[in-house]
Amino acid sequence: MVTIEQKQSISGVRTYLPIEDYGIIGDLHTVALVGKNGSIDWYCVPAFDAPSVFGALLDTEKGGYFQIAPHDTSGESRKQLYLPDTNILVTRFLTESGVGEVTDFMPIQQATSPIYQHGIVRAVHVVNGSLSFEMTCRPAFNYARDSHTVEPVEHGVVFRSPTSCSGSSPPSLCRLTARGECARRSPWARMNGPILCCAAPKPPR
Repeated sequence: MVTIEQKQSISGVRTYLPIEDYGIIGDLHTVALVGKNGSIDWYCVPAFDAPSVFGALLDTEKGGYFQIAPHDTSGESRKQLYLPDTNILVTRFLTESGVGEVTDFMPIQQATSPIYQHGIVRAVHVVNGSLSFEMTCRPAFNYARDSHTVEPVEHGVVFRSPTSCSGSSPPSLCRLTARGECARRSPWARMNGPILCCAAPKPPR
């Protein structure tokens, strides 16, 4: 039986996942939904009811997403679990080439931190075998109504819209595209180091 995730991988066209195929992470102010395909498809900042940064849950083509997943999907199955007594979500990919995991969580802010700044930490780990991962970060601010620019900086890339700013610190060799996204395929068995995505509306004056 071919799953929705496998259809997406075969066709190259993003499809809608059933809502039960999402895990949730949060930081007491807002949350993000992470699919079994390794894609963050819903994320609003700085609060639950704020405009979206990633909204593919509503529109797979325009809504925006941040996906990390193996390139080789032959014989693939996927599952999600939480580390015991935490809100740290592990998405596990089991393929014919190996077993890999993407771990996601949102750090709880210190009391002295600005409440409008929020972040997501994503870490890639190969448990067994050898896997090549693909990463695409394509924000779509304010329910895809706001245009944005993307520019490389010393430690990653910055996406800017008229009302919001989002930064990602991906591995090196990230390719910027005309669609305003950051994309990369890892040529090694694993991506080195965690990937941090921070987003915030423009600070109040």
